[in-house]
Amino acid sequence: MNPYKLLDFTDPDTITICKTMSDADLGGFSQVALEQIPQSATEPAHARFHGNISIELPRNRPQVQRTGYAAWRNRDRGITLFGKSLWDVDPYAMLALRVKSDGRKYFVNIQTESIVYTDIHQHRLHVRRPGEWETVLIRWSDFVRTNYGEVVEPQKEMLTQKVRTLGIGLTDRLPGPFDLAISAMWATNRPEDREADANVDNDNRHDNLFDVVVIRPDSQHYKDLLSHGCAIPIDTFLKSTIAYPSGIPGRSIWDMLLKKLWELDSFDALHLFFHNLSSILQANDFSQRDEDERDSSSHKRMLLSRRSLLGGFVRRAQLEFTRLQFHDGIALWKDFVVYRMPTLSSWRRRNPGVGYYNFDVNLQNQDGHQALMASCTFGELTESNASRTMSSNDDLVKLLECQVDLMQRTGDRLPQTAKTSTQAMTISNPAAPSLSHYILFLDAWRAGDYPSAFEYLHRYFDYTIQTHDRSYYQYALLNLAVMQADFGCFYEAIIAMNEAISTARENDDLPCLNYSLSWLYHFGKAHPAEMENIRKKSVLGTEKEALSFLKTKAKESQMWSLLGTKLLSEAKFFLSNLAQKGRYEQAFACLDDLNKESMRTLKNNQFYATFRSILKLQRHLHRGELVAAEYIVTRLQKSPMLTLDLHFTVTILEIEVHVRKQDFSEALHRLEQLATRLNDNESDIFQRLKVMALKARIYDKAGTPLKGFSLALRAASIAHKIRLLPLLWETIGAISRILVNLEEFGAAIRLLNSIMPQVLECEDCSLAGYMFSCLADGYMGLAGKAKSSILQQKEQLTKALTSIDRSFDEYSRIEDIQGQCEMLSKKATIMHLNGDPVLANDCAAKYLDIKQAAKEQTE
Repeated sequence: MNPYKLLDFTDPDTITICKTMSDADLGGFSQVALEQIPQSATEPAHARFHGNISIELPRNRPQVQRTGYAAWRNRDRGITLFGKSLWDVDPYAMLALRVKSDGRKYFVNIQTESIVYTDIHQHRLHVRRPGEWETVLIRWSDFVRTNYGEVVEPQKEMLTQKVRTLGIGLTDRLPGPFDLAISAMWATNRPEDREADANVDNDNRHDNLFDVVVIRPDSQHYKDLLSHGCAIPIDTFLKSTIAYPSGIPGRSIWDMLLKKLWELDSFDALHLFFHNLSSILQANDFSQRDEDERDSSSHKRMLLSRRSLLGGFVRRAQLEFTRLQFHDGIALWKDFVVYRMPTLSSWRRRNPGVGYYNFDVNLQNQDGHQALMASCTFGELTESNASRTMSSNDDLVKLLECQVDLMQRTGDRLPQTAKTSTQAMTISNPAAPSLSHYILFLDAWRAGDYPSAFEYLHRYFDYTIQTHDRSYYQYALLNLAVMQADFGCFYEAIIAMNEAISTARENDDLPCLNYSLSWLYHFGKAHPAEMENIRKKSVLGTEKEALSFLKTKAKESQMWSLLGTKLLSEAKFFLSNLAQKGRYEQAFACLDDLNKESMRTLKNNQFYATFRSILKLQRHLHRGELVAAEYIVTRLQKSPMLTLDLHFTVTILEIEVHVRKQDFSEALHRLEQLATRLNDNESDIFQRLKVMALKARIYDKAGTPLKGFSLALRAASIAHKIRLLPLLWETIGAISRILVNLEEFGAAIRLLNSIMPQVLECEDCSLAGYMFSCLADGYMGLAGKAKSSILQQKEQLTKALTSIDRSFDEYSRIEDIQGQCEMLSKKATIMHLNGDPVLANDCAAKYLDIKQAAKEQTE
């Protein structure tokens, strides 16, 4: 299997998707940088992770007790048509890194899409030649699960199917410079060179009992193997292995295999064989790994990696045997005896004392009755039981999927012979795929048997939802609606289809949503009276918008609209992130770089104008250009390209315009209208929580913060339950502002300091500026209470000044004039209290300069 490239720093674009972190985010003094170094005559193109570690604690942050770290990782890879973009490295055994280290103790950090979001899997980056380029290999199974730097128990296996981020950190807390060069990171199953072999625990050592059997692709043995598919006759093993010697003198590979086959002399021995398969696998428990490695070295036996192809096959075989019921296990033993019988003559030549009935140790003590017992138990040993069908679970699933596809494409019923064969394969299999119930549903539906079809459909999705996630729920509703419509139950069909549409929207299942909307639209054309009755009873609700949307999409394109919608969502997300960071020019540049040919379509042009207008509106708001902002809001409200989420965004920005104009009554009126529209179970929970948080902030701006206290608490509780972290931080900021107004300054400060690192990770400058502003108010409140202690008052004012400066920097990034002026006003007040009129006058002059610059820019 070819290596799987994860991060390739020879590509200059790779470094743009990475971010750095250090204790400077908490007020520390460590410095970190991640730079792209182009290729030279002696070195490949690579990323240089360097800086300086400082363990000095910030004087104004007493809650920070530990510093001296730096790290980098890739940013979240965004959302694609199929959901979150994650790496699936499960087929690979190791992570490979091409690095040049300075010898310091670096750690490789991996985050997965696990239940515990803050879990990080770590492993030391061991290098053998500091200062030189080398390849380091680390097994996925060697990574240790940690949380906030501490090893946690129980140690769970890493979710390698869903790797979210990769990175490297330095936490040795040794002051001084550091320098690490990284060229690439990839997943692999084999060492790349001799130096890499030393980093994989010498796994390429193997015993001398069996040599590796190499079968050339052009040999007859290889062709024989291919011709027999999965069921390989024992004669093929004989031809393929008899010519290869083993590690024991005078014995071939075939001799050793034959001995192993005939050692299985009972059903109990077969059980022990599968039970002992774990002994050839590497231990999964960290506490036993060293012991197993010592045992492997002393016996010169190679252990299979649990994640290798062979290791995965062994684990799957052991698992499938364990799942067998008793009668299926007996059937397997009988088939094995029949399969092995052609080798009896070869085994007798090597062991003359072996009798005909030595294939089962239980027959050896049946004096005079061996033939009768063998006949009753095993039947004819020269033939398999042809009446019984044996198949693997995977083969059965593929067969059922093929049958479903044929039935859906042709509209026919399942032939009786195929139906009988399918039932024979599934009747004795407790792990039979639930898809068999779906085939019975389709067959009953085609036969016009409504009760049976309804029963089989429920049974299929009951089994499916138990073994999978609830994303199958919308398909259950979709099938139910189509079936009910086919049997004339139109009212129930429309209700089921509307619920399917709502569920598909909730799960972001665009193919299901598109099919459901198409079906509902065409059903309305065929049965307008039924649709009218549903509309009168308000069953459709917001689905009228979905029908209008479907008509527009049907005129312009076919299924391409699905891909276009998803890419459009990604573009909106990207532009929103740029706006949050104050990178307006970069966002405008991205829009301007669009292909001009694509703008010839009216719809694309309208989307382009809408997104550009929203960016301008946000910029005008931050700059205090409220007249221009109101004009853009009026234009956007008339735009035909406003989807539900864009309409929500524009309404929020309109409310922000009223808030900045100090028109709180109109802002609350528009907010109430928006909340009324969202007051149903189908609305987005994010939007509802955003409205609650904004309402609490408006009450605070209006001078009545206590009115929003219960709103903020409820919003914070819901956001915490569903893990909407940015909204959770925003609502906690609103609660902290209310605590400041209640003169609970200490509680507000502790609350804000506990979430400030997570707030900075959101990279939302407006939110960060608001939080630092709240923190500054808390420190100023504590300073006001500490009038009796001048030293303590000075300390609190110093902390308030630091928070004000941080808030001013965040507001400056997004060009928020009002926020900058507010911070300068607070800073000037503190300077007056400190008896420093010169600095206070400087702040006032800077305040006037910003106001004048904003006025000139507006004109």
